[in-house]
This record gives sequence, structure tokens and C-alpha cells, in this order.
Amino acid sequence: MRVRKLLLLVTAFALLSLLGAQCGATPTPERIVETVIVTKEVEVAGETVVETVIVEVEGVKVYHAGDTDFIPEMKDFDVDIALLPVSGTYVMRADQAVEAALAINPKLAIPMHYGAIVGDEQDALDFEKALEGKIPVLVLQKE
Repeated sequence: MRVRKLLLLVTAFALLSLLGAQCGATPTPERIVETVIVTKEVEVAGETVVETVIVEVEGVKVYHAGDTDFIPEMKDFDVDIALLPVSGTYVMRADQAVEAALAINPKLAIPMHYGAIVGDEQDALDFEKALEGKIPVLVLQKE
């Protein structure tokens, strides 16, 4: 679990550095504050896995959904940025991620988990289109 939390912190730091002024934060490693909200734990191969992690960096809260489906607890999240999977295999489909984004109501939603193993960019674009005028979406370009 410690490795996953560390990876999420690094991901949040990199994301906030990338977004910079859009998020209103300029993080530095010594100023990272970690907040973890656990809504669900699952036993996998004898190890407890945390499915919900929210990281706070300089007052900006980032939710990384990981490999998850829509869960009712999402409506209780207070986050600025939500990274939501959209590929539909092993995780939410784009339409389910839209439901999650509407429940969470972040200031920015970022689709993820598409175009590598399963799904493609169209999943992210469908997500973006469905949320148009409701929640800002940033589709990151694959390199």
C-alpha cells in the first residue's frame, strides 16, 4: 500500500506541475501534504488494497480513481481534480465515468486508462463531449 500511495503522490505532483496556473498551485517537494481518504479496502492475494486515494498538494485535492468502477461514495468527495478511467475494460466505461464526474463535481476532470492496453482516444473524447458545459475536461495527449 505504501508504494501505491507514493506513486499517487508523485503522479499528483507531476500533474500539478504540468497544469501549473490552471490549478492555482506551484508545488515543491518539501511542501507536499498528503491526505488519504479510504472508502473501500479490498483483499488481493493476501494484501489489503486501498481503492480510494485523494492526495492534497498545496490545498489542491486530486482524486486518482485507479482501476475502479463508479462507487456511491464518490458523491461525498471534495476534490479539485478527478482522474477517471474511461476504457471500459476492467474499469468504468466513458458513460460511467461521466456519471462519476457529475457525482464528484470536480473543478477539472481528466480521463485516463485508455489507448494502452484497452480503449482508445475516442473514449476520452466521448467523456469530454458528454461533460461539455458541465465540468471542464482536460484530455492529455499521448506521446
